[in-house]
Amino acid sequence: MVKRPLALSLKGRIEEAVGFLEEMENVGLKPYDETFNHSIKVCSKAGRLEASLKFCKRMITMGFVPSCSAINEMFSKLCENGDAKRADETLTVLLDKGFVPDESTYSYLVTGYGKVGDVEGVLKLYFEMEQKLFMPDSLVFTSLIII
Repeated sequence: MVKRPLALSLKGRIEEAVGFLEEMENVGLKPYDETFNHSIKVCSKAGRLEASLKFCKRMITMGFVPSCSAINEMFSKLCENGDAKRADETLTVLLDKGFVPDESTYSYLVTGYGKVGDVEGVLKLYFEMEQKLFMPDSLVFTSLIII
């Protein structure tokens, strides 16, 4: 098991960690789900959302489904940056691949849509939450009230 990308990313050396992962693939080593999940989280935390989305797509292409914690980290940052629609589109793809969201996944999306004033997006995701029997948190209710 290769720990170098983890060590580099923990020290804030994101570019080197991403480069190392690409180097691994170039020499024929296949990343596994934990490698991708960590890459998605680290890139998201560093604000490298395009890289996070790229890792998510590569992960799916390789037959893996991202972890809920990795997706929540990415969605949190996407929505924080006003890109709830892109997070929602990604969720649609993930659901088709067997991804199981949690309350936080929906909370990030609802608050993201609320942040940009997208009433339809807020209501659509709120009703999806209800359908899945997820309990909305205070952020979701705040988004419903202020839109």
